[in-house]
Amino acid sequence: MADRLSGVAIIICIALGVLTFLLLFIFAKRQIMRFTLKSKHSPHVPIGHGVSKSLKDEVDRRLLIIKDIAYEPALLKPNECLSADSDLSQVQPQHLLRMGVVDKLSELEEHIGGIDKTRVRKPGQDVRVFLLRQVHGGPFANCDPRIIHKFLDLYEHARHSPKEFTHEHYLAFMGILEQLKSR
Repeated sequence: MADRLSGVAIIICIALGVLTFLLLFIFAKRQIMRFTLKSKHSPHVPIGHGVSKSLKDEVDRRLLIIKDIAYEPALLKPNECLSADSDLSQVQPQHLLRMGVVDKLSELEEHIGGIDKTRVRKPGQDVRVFLLRQVHGGPFANCDPRIIHKFLDLYEHARHSPKEFTHEHYLAFMGILEQLKSR
């Protein structure tokens, strides 16, 4: 009887081992499939699967264009616009001055675009490079590059510097802006 019981015990142990291995295999496979389908790097079905090559190429072309789309919104509402003759000491909070400077740069870009339609800054293009190119054979050909550097230094101070941007900085920026627009 002891031999019979030990044989049954061995078979039961082997069966439990096989079942445990089978369950672990099933759960591991499900987890792998779950993470594969949730992966953001690649879809579980290729884009354009089962369509003509020309349509697939068109879809790929349009998807590649998406990364180049950029938009630079206006930061202040039209009724919040700051003018050089308004009382800037009453502007609270002070970051509105910084936002006004960033918005005023778009006015200069529109002015340059009005002079020459081909000279338009694309969103994301470096402002310093764009304006310095306007000095060489552009609308600011007769302008002193030091004025443009001063203008850009004030712009970068307003946009990126953690130091305080005061009313004097804003007025200096607006003065140079008007000087550049009048050229």
